[in-house]
Amino acid sequence: MERLKTAVIGTGFMGRVHLEALRRLEFVDVVAIAGRQLGSAKKLGEQFGIESVDDYRKLLADQSIHAIHVCTPNASHYRMAKDAMLA
Repeated sequence: MERLKTAVIGTGFMGRVHLEALRRLEFVDVVAIAGRQLGSAKKLGEQFGIESVDDYRKLLADQSIHAIHVCTPNASHYRMAKDAMLA
């Protein structure tokens, strides 16, 4: 089975929950996390050994990523999910 590469948008509670769950899946590699503030993204990225960015659109530009988890406040879901689907 091909390993899936995924990334998480959001460094708060839900972002951490998704990171913890994803790392337990044998066929998924979490490769990056995006946050509004690079400092919080870097801190969480270092804890999980993954790349961190301050703009989720950088993740969408990476053609090697198969799936994006939108773990931000609800008000931002539509825009981010739409951008991800269009990418």
